[in-house]
Amino acid sequence: MIERSRLGALRIALIAVFVLTPGLARAQVFGQYTGATPLDPNRHLFGAYLHASDSLLGAMGQLRLSFYPGIDFGFQGGLAQLHLSEGDRTTIRFGTDIKAAVAKPGASTPFAVAMGVGLGVEVSDQLSSITLAPSAVASQDCVLGGTVNVTPYAGAAIAFTRRSLDSHDENDVTLPVRLGSEVDLGSSARFVFELQLLFGNDFGDSYQIVSGVHFAF
Repeated sequence: MIERSRLGALRIALIAVFVLTPGLARAQVFGQYTGATPLDPNRHLFGAYLHASDSLLGAMGQLRLSFYPGIDFGFQGGLAQLHLSEGDRTTIRFGTDIKAAVAKPGASTPFAVAMGVGLGVEVSDQLSSITLAPSAVASQDCVLGGTVNVTPYAGAAIAFTRRSLDSHDENDVTLPVRLGSEVDLGSSARFVFELQLLFGNDFGDSYQIVSGVHFAF
């Protein structure tokens, strides 16, 4: 069982390399912090997450819900402290996204695959940005030792950003990639660990580390 789980994690890593190809659409503005499988109808998920990098420390909350099979919605909001050459900024961040399943695990593939789009806004004194990001993510459920449920996932996005800083406007295209896992130790909570790689980012760091926890209800 452990060997099969390791093989699944390797496959997820290979998908992460594949989805960097520019012809595809990818992951999330601030993050879904979950794998590819949408919530079941009338189910909800609440989570809290910490973002950190060399020049950023932030906290995000998320509420996800579903009204239709194979589709769920997310709403994210939080605060971040940015350390920039122009001076420190405390920003307010909020976003929303929709995710739709395009493939379920089965005989032909062990992966769940979903596509979607996200919209994110970040504002502060003399700083504002709005980002639109079409997305894709793949994940696989694994069981380690018969008791620990792990869902490794990989996704990426093409993020189109319009940013204003100290009255200077600019457009930016970034290829954010996220590699992470949800870990269920048998409780009602699922712990999340995620590495976000921000390829092409000219504003801040080229990575973020995310850790958090969420609860389905």
